[in-house]
Amino acid sequence: MQRFLPLKENLLFNKIRAMKYDRIRTQEEEKGTRTMKNQIIELPAAAAEKLALVRKVAKRLRRKIKQDRLAIVHDRRLGDVDYLETVEALTCGELGTDDAEPTEILLSVTYGAGLPAAQAEAIEDALLSSVKALPFPADDIFRGSGDGTREYTATFVL
Repeated sequence: MQRFLPLKENLLFNKIRAMKYDRIRTQEEEKGTRTMKNQIIELPAAAAEKLALVRKVAKRLRRKIKQDRLAIVHDRRLGDVDYLETVEALTCGELGTDDAEPTEILLSVTYGAGLPAAQAEAIEDALLSSVKALPFPADDIFRGSGDGTREYTATFVL
């Protein structure tokens, strides 16, 4: 059961939360650490062009998977079940995806582990054909799994 606070207590709670957030933000600024959302990544022109192409391919790949219904399985009880989690192009550096100086780009497709093997292979084939359509080759392509999901990723070094 949800408890509703009177207006005065609710305003006080929000003010305390805002003060706590401001304190954390000033501590991060003093240390020089900020989250990736607030940083602007400066890349050389060639790397920025490569990143733009990979993001465009990720968008097309997401559209292709959805249009061809590669991640959708029909179940009699549940109806259509969509196993696709994400299709994304991420920048990655020494510190992971939150690094301010990225050294590589990841083109990643994540889907639920319950997806039948034939459809998982179709998604992987779609990723491979998208990577082969790029004017530069992928440096590595690998498969991973965890937390009830599977991931298929192509890596491009900047």
